[in-house]
Amino acid sequence: MPIRSAASATVKVPEAMPSEAATIIVLKKTKLGETDLIVTGFSAAGRQVRAVAKGGRKPGSRTGAHLELFCVSEVLLGKGRNLDVVSEARILDANLGCRQDVEHSAAAGAVVELLDKVSQDGTVEERLFAMAREALRCIGSVEIGGLELSCAAALLKIAAQIGLCPELGACAVCGATTDGGDTPVFLDIPQGGIICQQCRHEHPYTQQPLISKELRLWLCNLLSLRFSDLEPYATGKYQPLGRQCLQIAQQWLSCHLNLSLKSLDFLLTS
Repeated sequence: MPIRSAASATVKVPEAMPSEAATIIVLKKTKLGETDLIVTGFSAAGRQVRAVAKGGRKPGSRTGAHLELFCVSEVLLGKGRNLDVVSEARILDANLGCRQDVEHSAAAGAVVELLDKVSQDGTVEERLFAMAREALRCIGSVEIGGLELSCAAALLKIAAQIGLCPELGACAVCGATTDGGDTPVFLDIPQGGIICQQCRHEHPYTQQPLISKELRLWLCNLLSLRFSDLEPYATGKYQPLGRQCLQIAQQWLSCHLNLSLKSLDFLLTS
């Protein structure tokens, strides 16, 4: 049998694992094994990302410290067999205010829960990233009394961005223009927004509540104004109004997305 010298032996060198950089909002962390984590994020490209952070639960892990819930982090992802693998991570925005107490955590939690749910099917919506990033910044900055208004704005804006915007300017049934004058209008969430008095009479078996001009105006404001414009009103003075808006957002998500967000339920009962 011929003898091969060591110099002529063929050594198979493993190929470098291809990597991809991404900026993500950390939505969820799941334990894997004794020390690893599965991190679920929403990327600046508008899609959900799931990756393994090896050793992410070890005490003093630098990778785990840069992948806390609600953080905006820059990660380097290597292609693994089933899931990507986080090889590097760096915090861009820690959003510490979102974790300062249970109330702030619940408001921020409702936002990331909704993002997680609406991005699970693989659809891509790039505009959601910047909106959600600003929503978390706002929630982390306001006082407890303003959390409900800020959270309601975030949830309604996300719903609108994926094509489920409530109709607030015209009757959702007949399309008749309602200019916000003295003519009463009613909120019918299953029908898609406000409805006029005539359409309400045609459906006597439903119990649509009369919606006040002020509440209707604020729902419009939550959908149209920037978070920086809403922040001055995110105070205890407007907390009752914020709670009304948040209850409507909860009913809207339940009706049109069949979603029940645990963080949102907690915030409304706290």
